[in-house]
Amino acid sequence: MRCAFILFTVVLQTFAFAADPKLRVAVFPLGGEASEKERERAGFSIRAKLDRQGVYEAIDGPTMLESVPAGKKVDFLTSIDEVIEWSKDEKPDLILWGQYSDQLKLNVLDVHDKKLKAVEFAYDIGHATDVRFAVEALVETLPGSKTHEHMTEEVVVRDPAAEKLWKDGPNLFAEGTFDQPGDWRGLLAGDKYPPKVVDRAPEPDEVVIRTIDGDPVLAMKLSKATAEGYGLACLGGKIPIQPKTRYRISYRFKSDAPVSRPFIKGYFTHNGEEREIYRRQIPPQGSTKGEWVDVVDDLNPQHTTFQVEYLRVDFYAYLHPGTILYDDVVIKAVGEQTRAAKDEALDKPVQK
Repeated sequence: MRCAFILFTVVLQTFAFAADPKLRVAVFPLGGEASEKERERAGFSIRAKLDRQGVYEAIDGPTMLESVPAGKKVDFLTSIDEVIEWSKDEKPDLILWGQYSDQLKLNVLDVHDKKLKAVEFAYDIGHATDVRFAVEALVETLPGSKTHEHMTEEVVVRDPAAEKLWKDGPNLFAEGTFDQPGDWRGLLAGDKYPPKVVDRAPEPDEVVIRTIDGDPVLAMKLSKATAEGYGLACLGGKIPIQPKTRYRISYRFKSDAPVSRPFIKGYFTHNGEEREIYRRQIPPQGSTKGEWVDVVDDLNPQHTTFQVEYLRVDFYAYLHPGTILYDDVVIKAVGEQTRAAKDEALDKPVQK
């Protein structure tokens, strides 16, 4: 996933605030080459984050969909005159429109600006997880917005009780030694498959389990196109967890160039459907210059509305072509949680 943030105009124009302290924002349905479902999700995410800021009132999605005349489509090249005309009944202060393909590319227009000149925003989307960061980057550029907090800066709490649990407690992740494929699934764009167990190096854009010096490891090889595009990932099996409990993950990896950007994802099941409600990004790391590097991180999986029932480890690599290896994944409970959810993305979903 190449996550490059591009803001063509560094500072947004000064927006004229209406008498109402909340600005009304019209977010048109997105065009582009992403699937309709992905485009709808991105539009929903923009509206939800705008609402949660407390500064904005996002006009709901169905209303915006109905505002587009029959036979017309909205994309980045749709004219300013058209979007103003189509949204005039809603009296927006800001209008956002554009598309979602390999970029989230939008125009942002302050309708009170006498010049009626839109500001352009673009953020590269190499992986579905980039959409969240793209939307947050967009919203943070708007006047009065708050910086989004993420539970990505947890510190390893070295208190005696945690250290004893870390030393003596059971490893909750049986698949972390790669003795067999287990429930690991390689992910390349839309492809999802169990990694093969082989006695060779992986082919370009392949995830395999191979043995090196008598030790089975997860091996991923990225071509230049994949490294600079969608990236390559491998998602592990379910790890059941308990509420209000802090967990610690450790693993080791070796990279000759690709950037490692793992995620720990939390889920619950509703009507038989798995829903992701928690995500913890372990800070990215690049080449290890031929050495194995140990990573240790604490996490406080939680959601302010739903209970996180289980975790999955998502090893993800991107940016530079080459080979990356992972091994010895350990997850243990290490005591009570040390941080309450503050991330707005963990709040109760806004129904838009």
